[in-house]
Amino acid sequence: MKKTIFQKISSAIYLCAVLLSASVFFNSCNDHKEPDAVKTPNINCVIINRAQIQNWVDSGWTKPGSKGKIKEVVLQFSSSAGGNTYQLIGYPGDGPASVHSTGKISLQSDTACTAKSYSKEIVLGNNILRFDNLNIINASDGSLNKFDYIRLTPEQEYPPYINFKVEVVAQGQASRSGGSTLPCPTFCGDEPNDDQ
Repeated sequence: MKKTIFQKISSAIYLCAVLLSASVFFNSCNDHKEPDAVKTPNINCVIINRAQIQNWVDSGWTKPGSKGKIKEVVLQFSSSAGGNTYQLIGYPGDGPASVHSTGKISLQSDTACTAKSYSKEIVLGNNILRFDNLNIINASDGSLNKFDYIRLTPEQEYPPYINFKVEVVAQGQASRSGGSTLPCPTFCGDEPNDDQ
């Protein structure tokens, strides 16, 4: 019995499909690649420069008695897709639920500081920076006192949350402590106490 051209083509396609399926099956079974190593997040020290805070002063948000006076800065982590390096964005306001979105700032990496890596579980939640703890505002008129910038150094005082040690830098030296940021949730508008 003689095969037609259609039967020959159908048989060839069927044979190719069987061979391709077998090849894919055996390759997937023999593919014992080790999983990619878990990337450890790197978190840099960051700074808020004087000019960024001067913009808040110029907006009237530091004047004594003004409506919307800055009491806190809400810090949020940000990362590019697939990245393991993070940056912080800050929003001034009088609490986590009431911020001046037009005052949004991007904190710059501090090149004098080495990024910290974490191998244990971490939570990258919002952080609250108490603005009054910085002592950078003249209480009488809301103008800026002398300083160069504010440095935030990553730490983990409330595991697994990441928070930051805060220093006010003047003339190239840490002149005073601004305390530490508080992770939010956990301390959203609240001071830590012994129960937490």
